[in-house]
Amino acid sequence: NTTDRGDDTIGAGSSRGPTPGGRKKPDLTAPGTGILSANNTWETETDWVSMSGTTMAAPHVAGAQLLLTDYYNWPEPMIQKAVLINTADDRGDSDWDPIYGWGYIDLWEAEFNKDNWFQASISPRPDYHLYEGYISDGETATLVWHRRAAYGGASYPGTYYDLSDLDLYLYREDTGSLVDGSTSGIDNVEQVQTSYTLYYAVIRVDASSASFDGASTETYVLATEEGFAAASGPAFSLGSPSYDECVGNQWVVEVPVNNTGDLAAHNVEVALTIPAGLSRVSGENPQPLGTISSGDDETASWTLGAVQAGNYSVPVNVTSRSYGEDFAGSGSFSVDVTAIPSAPGLLTPSNGDSTCDATPTFDWSSVSGATSYRIQVDDSSSFTSPVIDTTSSSSSFTPSSALSPGTYYWRVRASNQCGDGPWSAVRNLTILAGPPTPDLITPTNGSSACDTTPTFDWSSESGVTSYQIQVDGDPTFGSPDIDTTTSSSSFTPSSA
Repeated sequence: NTTDRGDDTIGAGSSRGPTPGGRKKPDLTAPGTGILSANNTWETETDWVSMSGTTMAAPHVAGAQLLLTDYYNWPEPMIQKAVLINTADDRGDSDWDPIYGWGYIDLWEAEFNKDNWFQASISPRPDYHLYEGYISDGETATLVWHRRAAYGGASYPGTYYDLSDLDLYLYREDTGSLVDGSTSGIDNVEQVQTSYTLYYAVIRVDASSASFDGASTETYVLATEEGFAAASGPAFSLGSPSYDECVGNQWVVEVPVNNTGDLAAHNVEVALTIPAGLSRVSGENPQPLGTISSGDDETASWTLGAVQAGNYSVPVNVTSRSYGEDFAGSGSFSVDVTAIPSAPGLLTPSNGDSTCDATPTFDWSSVSGATSYRIQVDDSSSFTSPVIDTTSSSSSFTPSSALSPGTYYWRVRASNQCGDGPWSAVRNLTILAGPPTPDLITPTNGSSACDTTPTFDWSSESGVTSYQIQVDGDPTFGSPDIDTTTSSSSFTPSSA
């Protein structure tokens, strides 16, 4: 019965743990030796009596619970248990001790940490919850949940459900390293503790049970130090670059990886799924990026090669093994690979054609991916000095000035941003000269005759296949009396 807690020692008759089944009991110790209390026979005896045992210790714990619950309106007994255990003085062995349990009750510390608890429900494995905050040497976090039973009213419960298995882990947020873990399969109290100086920590509540007996979720309370908050964990946003490349090119792909989550991501790896038509030239795949702090980003890079023309979407996947869990994100980038265009097919004029048209139209097939065409026309098949050497965006070309009579050779090739394609096959074309003007022989100019069907005669010209003759009384030949064609070099009218 002193105000100094420093001289309090465990009573010799205090029960020791664990239980015969190995469960961690007692939970707490409280003052219980030589406690001065009200005497229930005060009418005939003294008003006060000094007694020892759980009869004195239990009211200390019950009173602490009532004071805190009444004043702070705690709605759940698990809150009382979690806070009182987490704020108890750690005596004896570190963590749970068979003599002191989780510690010696400390109402001042419990009141100070009255708001530092979380109540939540968790689903069976693989569900987990994360919490973040600062923790320092000797500080703890305590997880508490119930073993459920069917309510029996005034009788003992007729149905008891198997205890759900929840585990508790403590990590450093900056390195992701495990500091402490509590993984009992038979207790419904787990506690983690640190021996490090102040650092930012991550606490993980983990459902170890694959199913919960009699329930789909398990409600728990986690008591922590001040300043903790629920966390979601790392999350990833990937950049989506796009590339325009030519077949045969090699280029560097850079994919920014941003951690948009509320915790640092550790053991980060980024992997590409490279489709056929592209190749990886260099760069690890998957590529390790190490640790990415919350809000920061790192860039993964590879050198890729363009093997085949096409439009490609390249999937990118990022993974992180952090705080005992796997986190992932995905994205993609696009690559448009263009090949040098193939040779056009020549359409018209056909090879070896002859024409009197001195401005013939050259026509060829369109080539996929081509942006322009170059046509050359030369009187030499070596194309040493083309008379036409020009570029067109269409698949045909008509000269603006006449070609001289003779034989010409022509070819076309297609081009795009990747370069010039091969020349087409070579064709030849002959431009024919126009027929010469015949010399009029008879009748002579200005002659007179009584013959009303005179024979008109003119010189025969080489290469000419037909002649057109016109006879008119008007020198302008506005309305010829005779306008006909003949294959010979003379003509006699059939009528006067």
